[in-house]
Parts: sequence; C-alpha cells; structure tokens
Amino acid sequence: MEELNRSLRSLMQQAGSGSDLDIAELFAPILLLDSTEPFRPQAVGYKIYRNSGRSPSFPRQVKLATRRFSADLVIEYAFWWDWDINHLYELEHLWIYIDADDRIVGLEGSWHGSISDLYKQGLLKFKNDHPIVLAAPGKHAFALEGLRFMQHQSQFPGITSKYAGINGTERSELFAQSIERTPHSDRLVQSYLARYAFEPSWIFKIEIEINQILVPWRALESWIPGRISLWYQHLEKEISHHEFRPLAAVLCRGLADIHRASALGLDMVILNISGGRFGVPYLFNPDQNKKEANILRALRACYRSRIGVYLVVQDERTIPWLVRLLDRRDWSDYLMIGSARSPWLRNIKRQLPNYRTVLIQKKVEPELLERALNLGVSYVQMLSADKMDQSDDWIQKAHRAGIGLVAGPTANIEILGELGTKK
Repeated sequence: MEELNRSLRSLMQQAGSGSDLDIAELFAPILLLDSTEPFRPQAVGYKIYRNSGRSPSFPRQVKLATRRFSADLVIEYAFWWDWDINHLYELEHLWIYIDADDRIVGLEGSWHGSISDLYKQGLLKFKNDHPIVLAAPGKHAFALEGLRFMQHQSQFPGITSKYAGINGTERSELFAQSIERTPHSDRLVQSYLARYAFEPSWIFKIEIEINQILVPWRALESWIPGRISLWYQHLEKEISHHEFRPLAAVLCRGLADIHRASALGLDMVILNISGGRFGVPYLFNPDQNKKEANILRALRACYRSRIGVYLVVQDERTIPWLVRLLDRRDWSDYLMIGSARSPWLRNIKRQLPNYRTVLIQKKVEPELLERALNLGVSYVQMLSADKMDQSDDWIQKAHRAGIGLVAGPTANIEILGELGTKK
C-alpha cells in the first residue's frame, strides 16, 4: 500500500501553478457522495479550453458556443477513481462553461459513457460559488438529484452488491496499448471488490472538495497506466488463496436452464452450440437429441437475466453465423467462445479480436502454453478430472503468461440446483 500512496504523492507534486490552475480552483465543483460510498476520487485532471477543441480524455468535441449559451472558456474536470464498484479504472467528467463576466452558464457531466446536461434551473445548487454535483453510489456518474440514480440502478438490481467487481479492469480505448488486462487480473479485481459490496442509502452527505487533488490532465494521463500496474502488484500480495473468487458456471441445455442458473446466482452459463439447417447456430440438448432454441434467443435470455455466457462451438458451420451476430452487437464484456479445434479458434479470434476465446483440452500437454499464446486465447479449459501436472507451478506459469484457466468438465444444471449454491 505504501507504493500506492507514494505514487499518489508523486502525482500531486505535479499540480503546478499559474492561471489555468487558478481558474480550475476558482470554479471547482463540490461532490456529494452517498453515505455508504466506499470509494473516493484520488485525482482530478483539468484542462482549460479558450477555443473549441477535441477533448483528450473523452470522446467528444468541446464547443464554446451552443444553442443555449456562449462561453468565454470551458473547464474540463476528469475525475480519476481507482475503483468503480464493478471494475478497476474509473474516469468521469464534468464540463463547466464560463462567460466573459466569470459566471457559470453551463454544466455537463458524464453519464455511463454519454453526456448529461446538468444546468437546470431550480436544481443546480452552489456553496461559496462552487456548483454542487452528486456522484452515483459506486458508479460515479454525475447528476443533480439522487432520484435519477435510483431510477437507473433499479434497472440493474445488485449492481453494487451481487455484481461487485464483475468487469475486472475496465476496457479503455484511451489506454488500450498501455494497460494490461488478463483473466487472472480480472479475478484479482473481482475478489478484491467483493469486499466492498454494498447497498446505497440514497442519502448524499459525504462532501468532497477537489482543490487539493487538481493536476493538469497530461500529468494524470501519464500517471494512470503505472497506477494500474501498482494495483495489480498490490492485489497479487493482498488477495489470499482462500479469498480468490473463481467464476461459477454451469452447462445449460435450454432457456429454462438459463433462468434457473440466474436464480441460483451463478456467474455464467455454458451453451453448447450446434448447427441447424445451413449451419444456423442452435442451443443443442444432447440428452433429448433436439434443438432447444436459436442462439439469438438464448443470448437475449442471458442478457435479460444478467448472466455471462460461455459458448462452446461444436460445428464449424456455425462460425460465420456467430461472427455476423457478435460483430453486429458487442457482447464481449460478458461472452467468451471455446472450442477444442485450434483452426476454429484461430478463425474466430481473427474475425472477433475483442472476444475472449477458450482452448479446450483433455489434459495438460507439453508446449500447451505456447500453443495457447500462439492462438491468442484468453483461457485454457482442462476436461480431465485429474489434477494438473505440478498444478501450482503450471497455474502460476499460465497466469504469468496472461492465460486464465477453466478447471474441470462442465457440470449439469440439475446437480447445481440440488446443491443450491454458487460457491
């Protein structure tokens, strides 16, 4: 933890001085957090726009003149939180528009990847001329009233509790080349965030002033990748073997099984995919030798049930159909694809590079890790019930190589139903 604290102190030494910092401090917003919020922003990167321009930290064009007002300058505040309740890495934004008379004439905030207009008469409040903004419990999107957060989170039950850590490290286009993300790091993150699962009180009384954590955006930008690496190192030491949380998955043979798996609180379902007429992919039930549902219906059922998906491809004819389906909508955050056939996996990975793939093996073989790396897979699944050769050593080698493991053969939904547990 001392390394993490030292890195933060080093960043704060880059706050600098001058007119831009003075302006950022003069209009700095005040945050109100839920009384049960477990996290705090560590730093806020600022940028002053005196002309319209492209934001370096958010996919948008910042314009001084809009239909509603004309601003003399815009202040962009990029709020860095180490943690969102669902993932490591959190960058949220506020934009404050200032006219020639030093009055705030506009306020916008990030809202789950989009931009929300916060300048509303009767809702925006101030303290000593600083605008007051609420941050969503655990999620940190910005709004002016808690009701909006309640309405949004009611659509995602358990988002701050059951799904703590579910996304591992957040995927970021901004740092795609400089932040490493592996199956092992995702499990470390999920295991750690499970400690912080909570239910919001919807009482916003924790007040955060940001003047002491303001730094130029470029300083924050160069600091973030190293910060993530330090957290990985810390979690490797912090998370004990007993606390490590694997994903609980189960084989499903039909839509009813998917709903039962969700009711059991499992993390993922395993769907065996076979080809129907012309290779159209179907969920196949080998017990009854029949097609249960087309894959699109199955994926929609999983999405509605908020459960992850592991597709096991058993028919090469289904691959072009799956590629078209999965390329049309990005399911990659909660779907991975497995096969025992290396050429199939290579073909899938080439066409769907953002999706995690799984090499299915009967047992550990020589050069298995090299083969997995050459295929670009994220996981290796061992079907053998026997222990892996030198299991601890082999697992550590796999993790160091960035390869995750799926242990053992798939289970049957009836077995887990009788057990009634996800652990």
